[in-house]
Amino acid sequence: SGNINIDYITVKPKDRGANLPFIKYEAEYASTNATIMQYSVLYRKDIQSEASGRRAVKLDNTGQYIEFTLTEPANAMVIRYCIPDSADGQGLNATLSMYVNNVHSQGIQLTSKYAWVYGEYPWTNNPADGKAHHFFDEVRLIFSTTYAAGTKIKLQKDSGDNAAYYIIDFVEFENVPSSISQPSNSLSIIDYGATPNDGTDDKQAIINCINAAKAQGKIVWIPSGVFDLSGEPITVDNVTIQGAGMWYSVLRGSGAAFALNGNNCKFYDFAIYGNTTQRIDSAPETAFDGNAGTGSI
Repeated sequence: SGNINIDYITVKPKDRGANLPFIKYEAEYASTNATIMQYSVLYRKDIQSEASGRRAVKLDNTGQYIEFTLTEPANAMVIRYCIPDSADGQGLNATLSMYVNNVHSQGIQLTSKYAWVYGEYPWTNNPADGKAHHFFDEVRLIFSTTYAAGTKIKLQKDSGDNAAYYIIDFVEFENVPSSISQPSNSLSIIDYGATPNDGTDDKQAIINCINAAKAQGKIVWIPSGVFDLSGEPITVDNVTIQGAGMWYSVLRGSGAAFALNGNNCKFYDFAIYGNTTQRIDSAPETAFDGNAGTGSI
C-alpha cells in the first residue's frame, strides 16, 4: 500500500537487462515548452496511459518543441509518437520538424495508419465504434552524419506540420555501425532480379534466390535497400538469409513474411516492415510463422 514514485530518466539499456546499442530518452525529462502529460493509467481514455512511464509530452501549438541533448554520439534515432487518426480511420499523414543545434534539419514523416484501433476485440478501424486504444507507433531515421555528445536534437511543431497534436513518449538514439559486407559464400537477391528502392515487387526474385542458394548450399544475401513483397508469405526450410544490417536491408509490404517449414531456418541482420492495419489472428502477415525446427535462429 502507499504511493511509490519511480523516476524514468535517461536509461542506458546496457545498465539494466539486455546489452543494447541505443540510449533511451524519456520525453518528460527533456527540455520543452509544451505540455507534459501527467501520470495516468486510464486505459482508453488518456493517451499517456499507453506511454512508457505513463507520461509523455504533447506538442499542440506552432512553435512548441521538445529538445534532447545527446549524452553519447549518435547517427540514428527512433521516435515513439502519437498523432491523431483521420476521421475515416484510414490514417493521417503529417510531418514533424527536426532541428539540430537550432538549425532546421528535416521534416520527419509520421502516420497514424498503423495505430488507433476501436471497438471490441478483435477491433476495427472505425472511429465511430469508440473505445480507442493502441495510440502509439514508432518511426526511425538514420542521419547523414554522426552527431557528437552534447548535440541538441529538437522536435518542433512548425506551421507546416499539420497534425493537431504530436505526443512524444520517448526517443532512442543510436550510433549505427557501417553496413555488413556480403559474405563470400552467398548469392545476392539482386542477381536474381530484385531491385531496391523502386517500389516494384521483388518476391519472385527472392524466391528464386532462395531456391538457388539451397541447391548450392549458400547463403541468401539481402543488400542495402528497401525490397517490396506482396502476396502470401515465402515458405522456407533449411536456408540462411542474411542482410547488411537492420538499418540497411529492409523487406516491406504485405508479403514481407516467411512461413517456416522445417529445420535450420536462419535469419540475420535485416528488418521487416509489414502492412497490417487491423488485427486478424488467422492472417499470415506475421513476419515469421509456422514451425521453426531444430537449428533455427
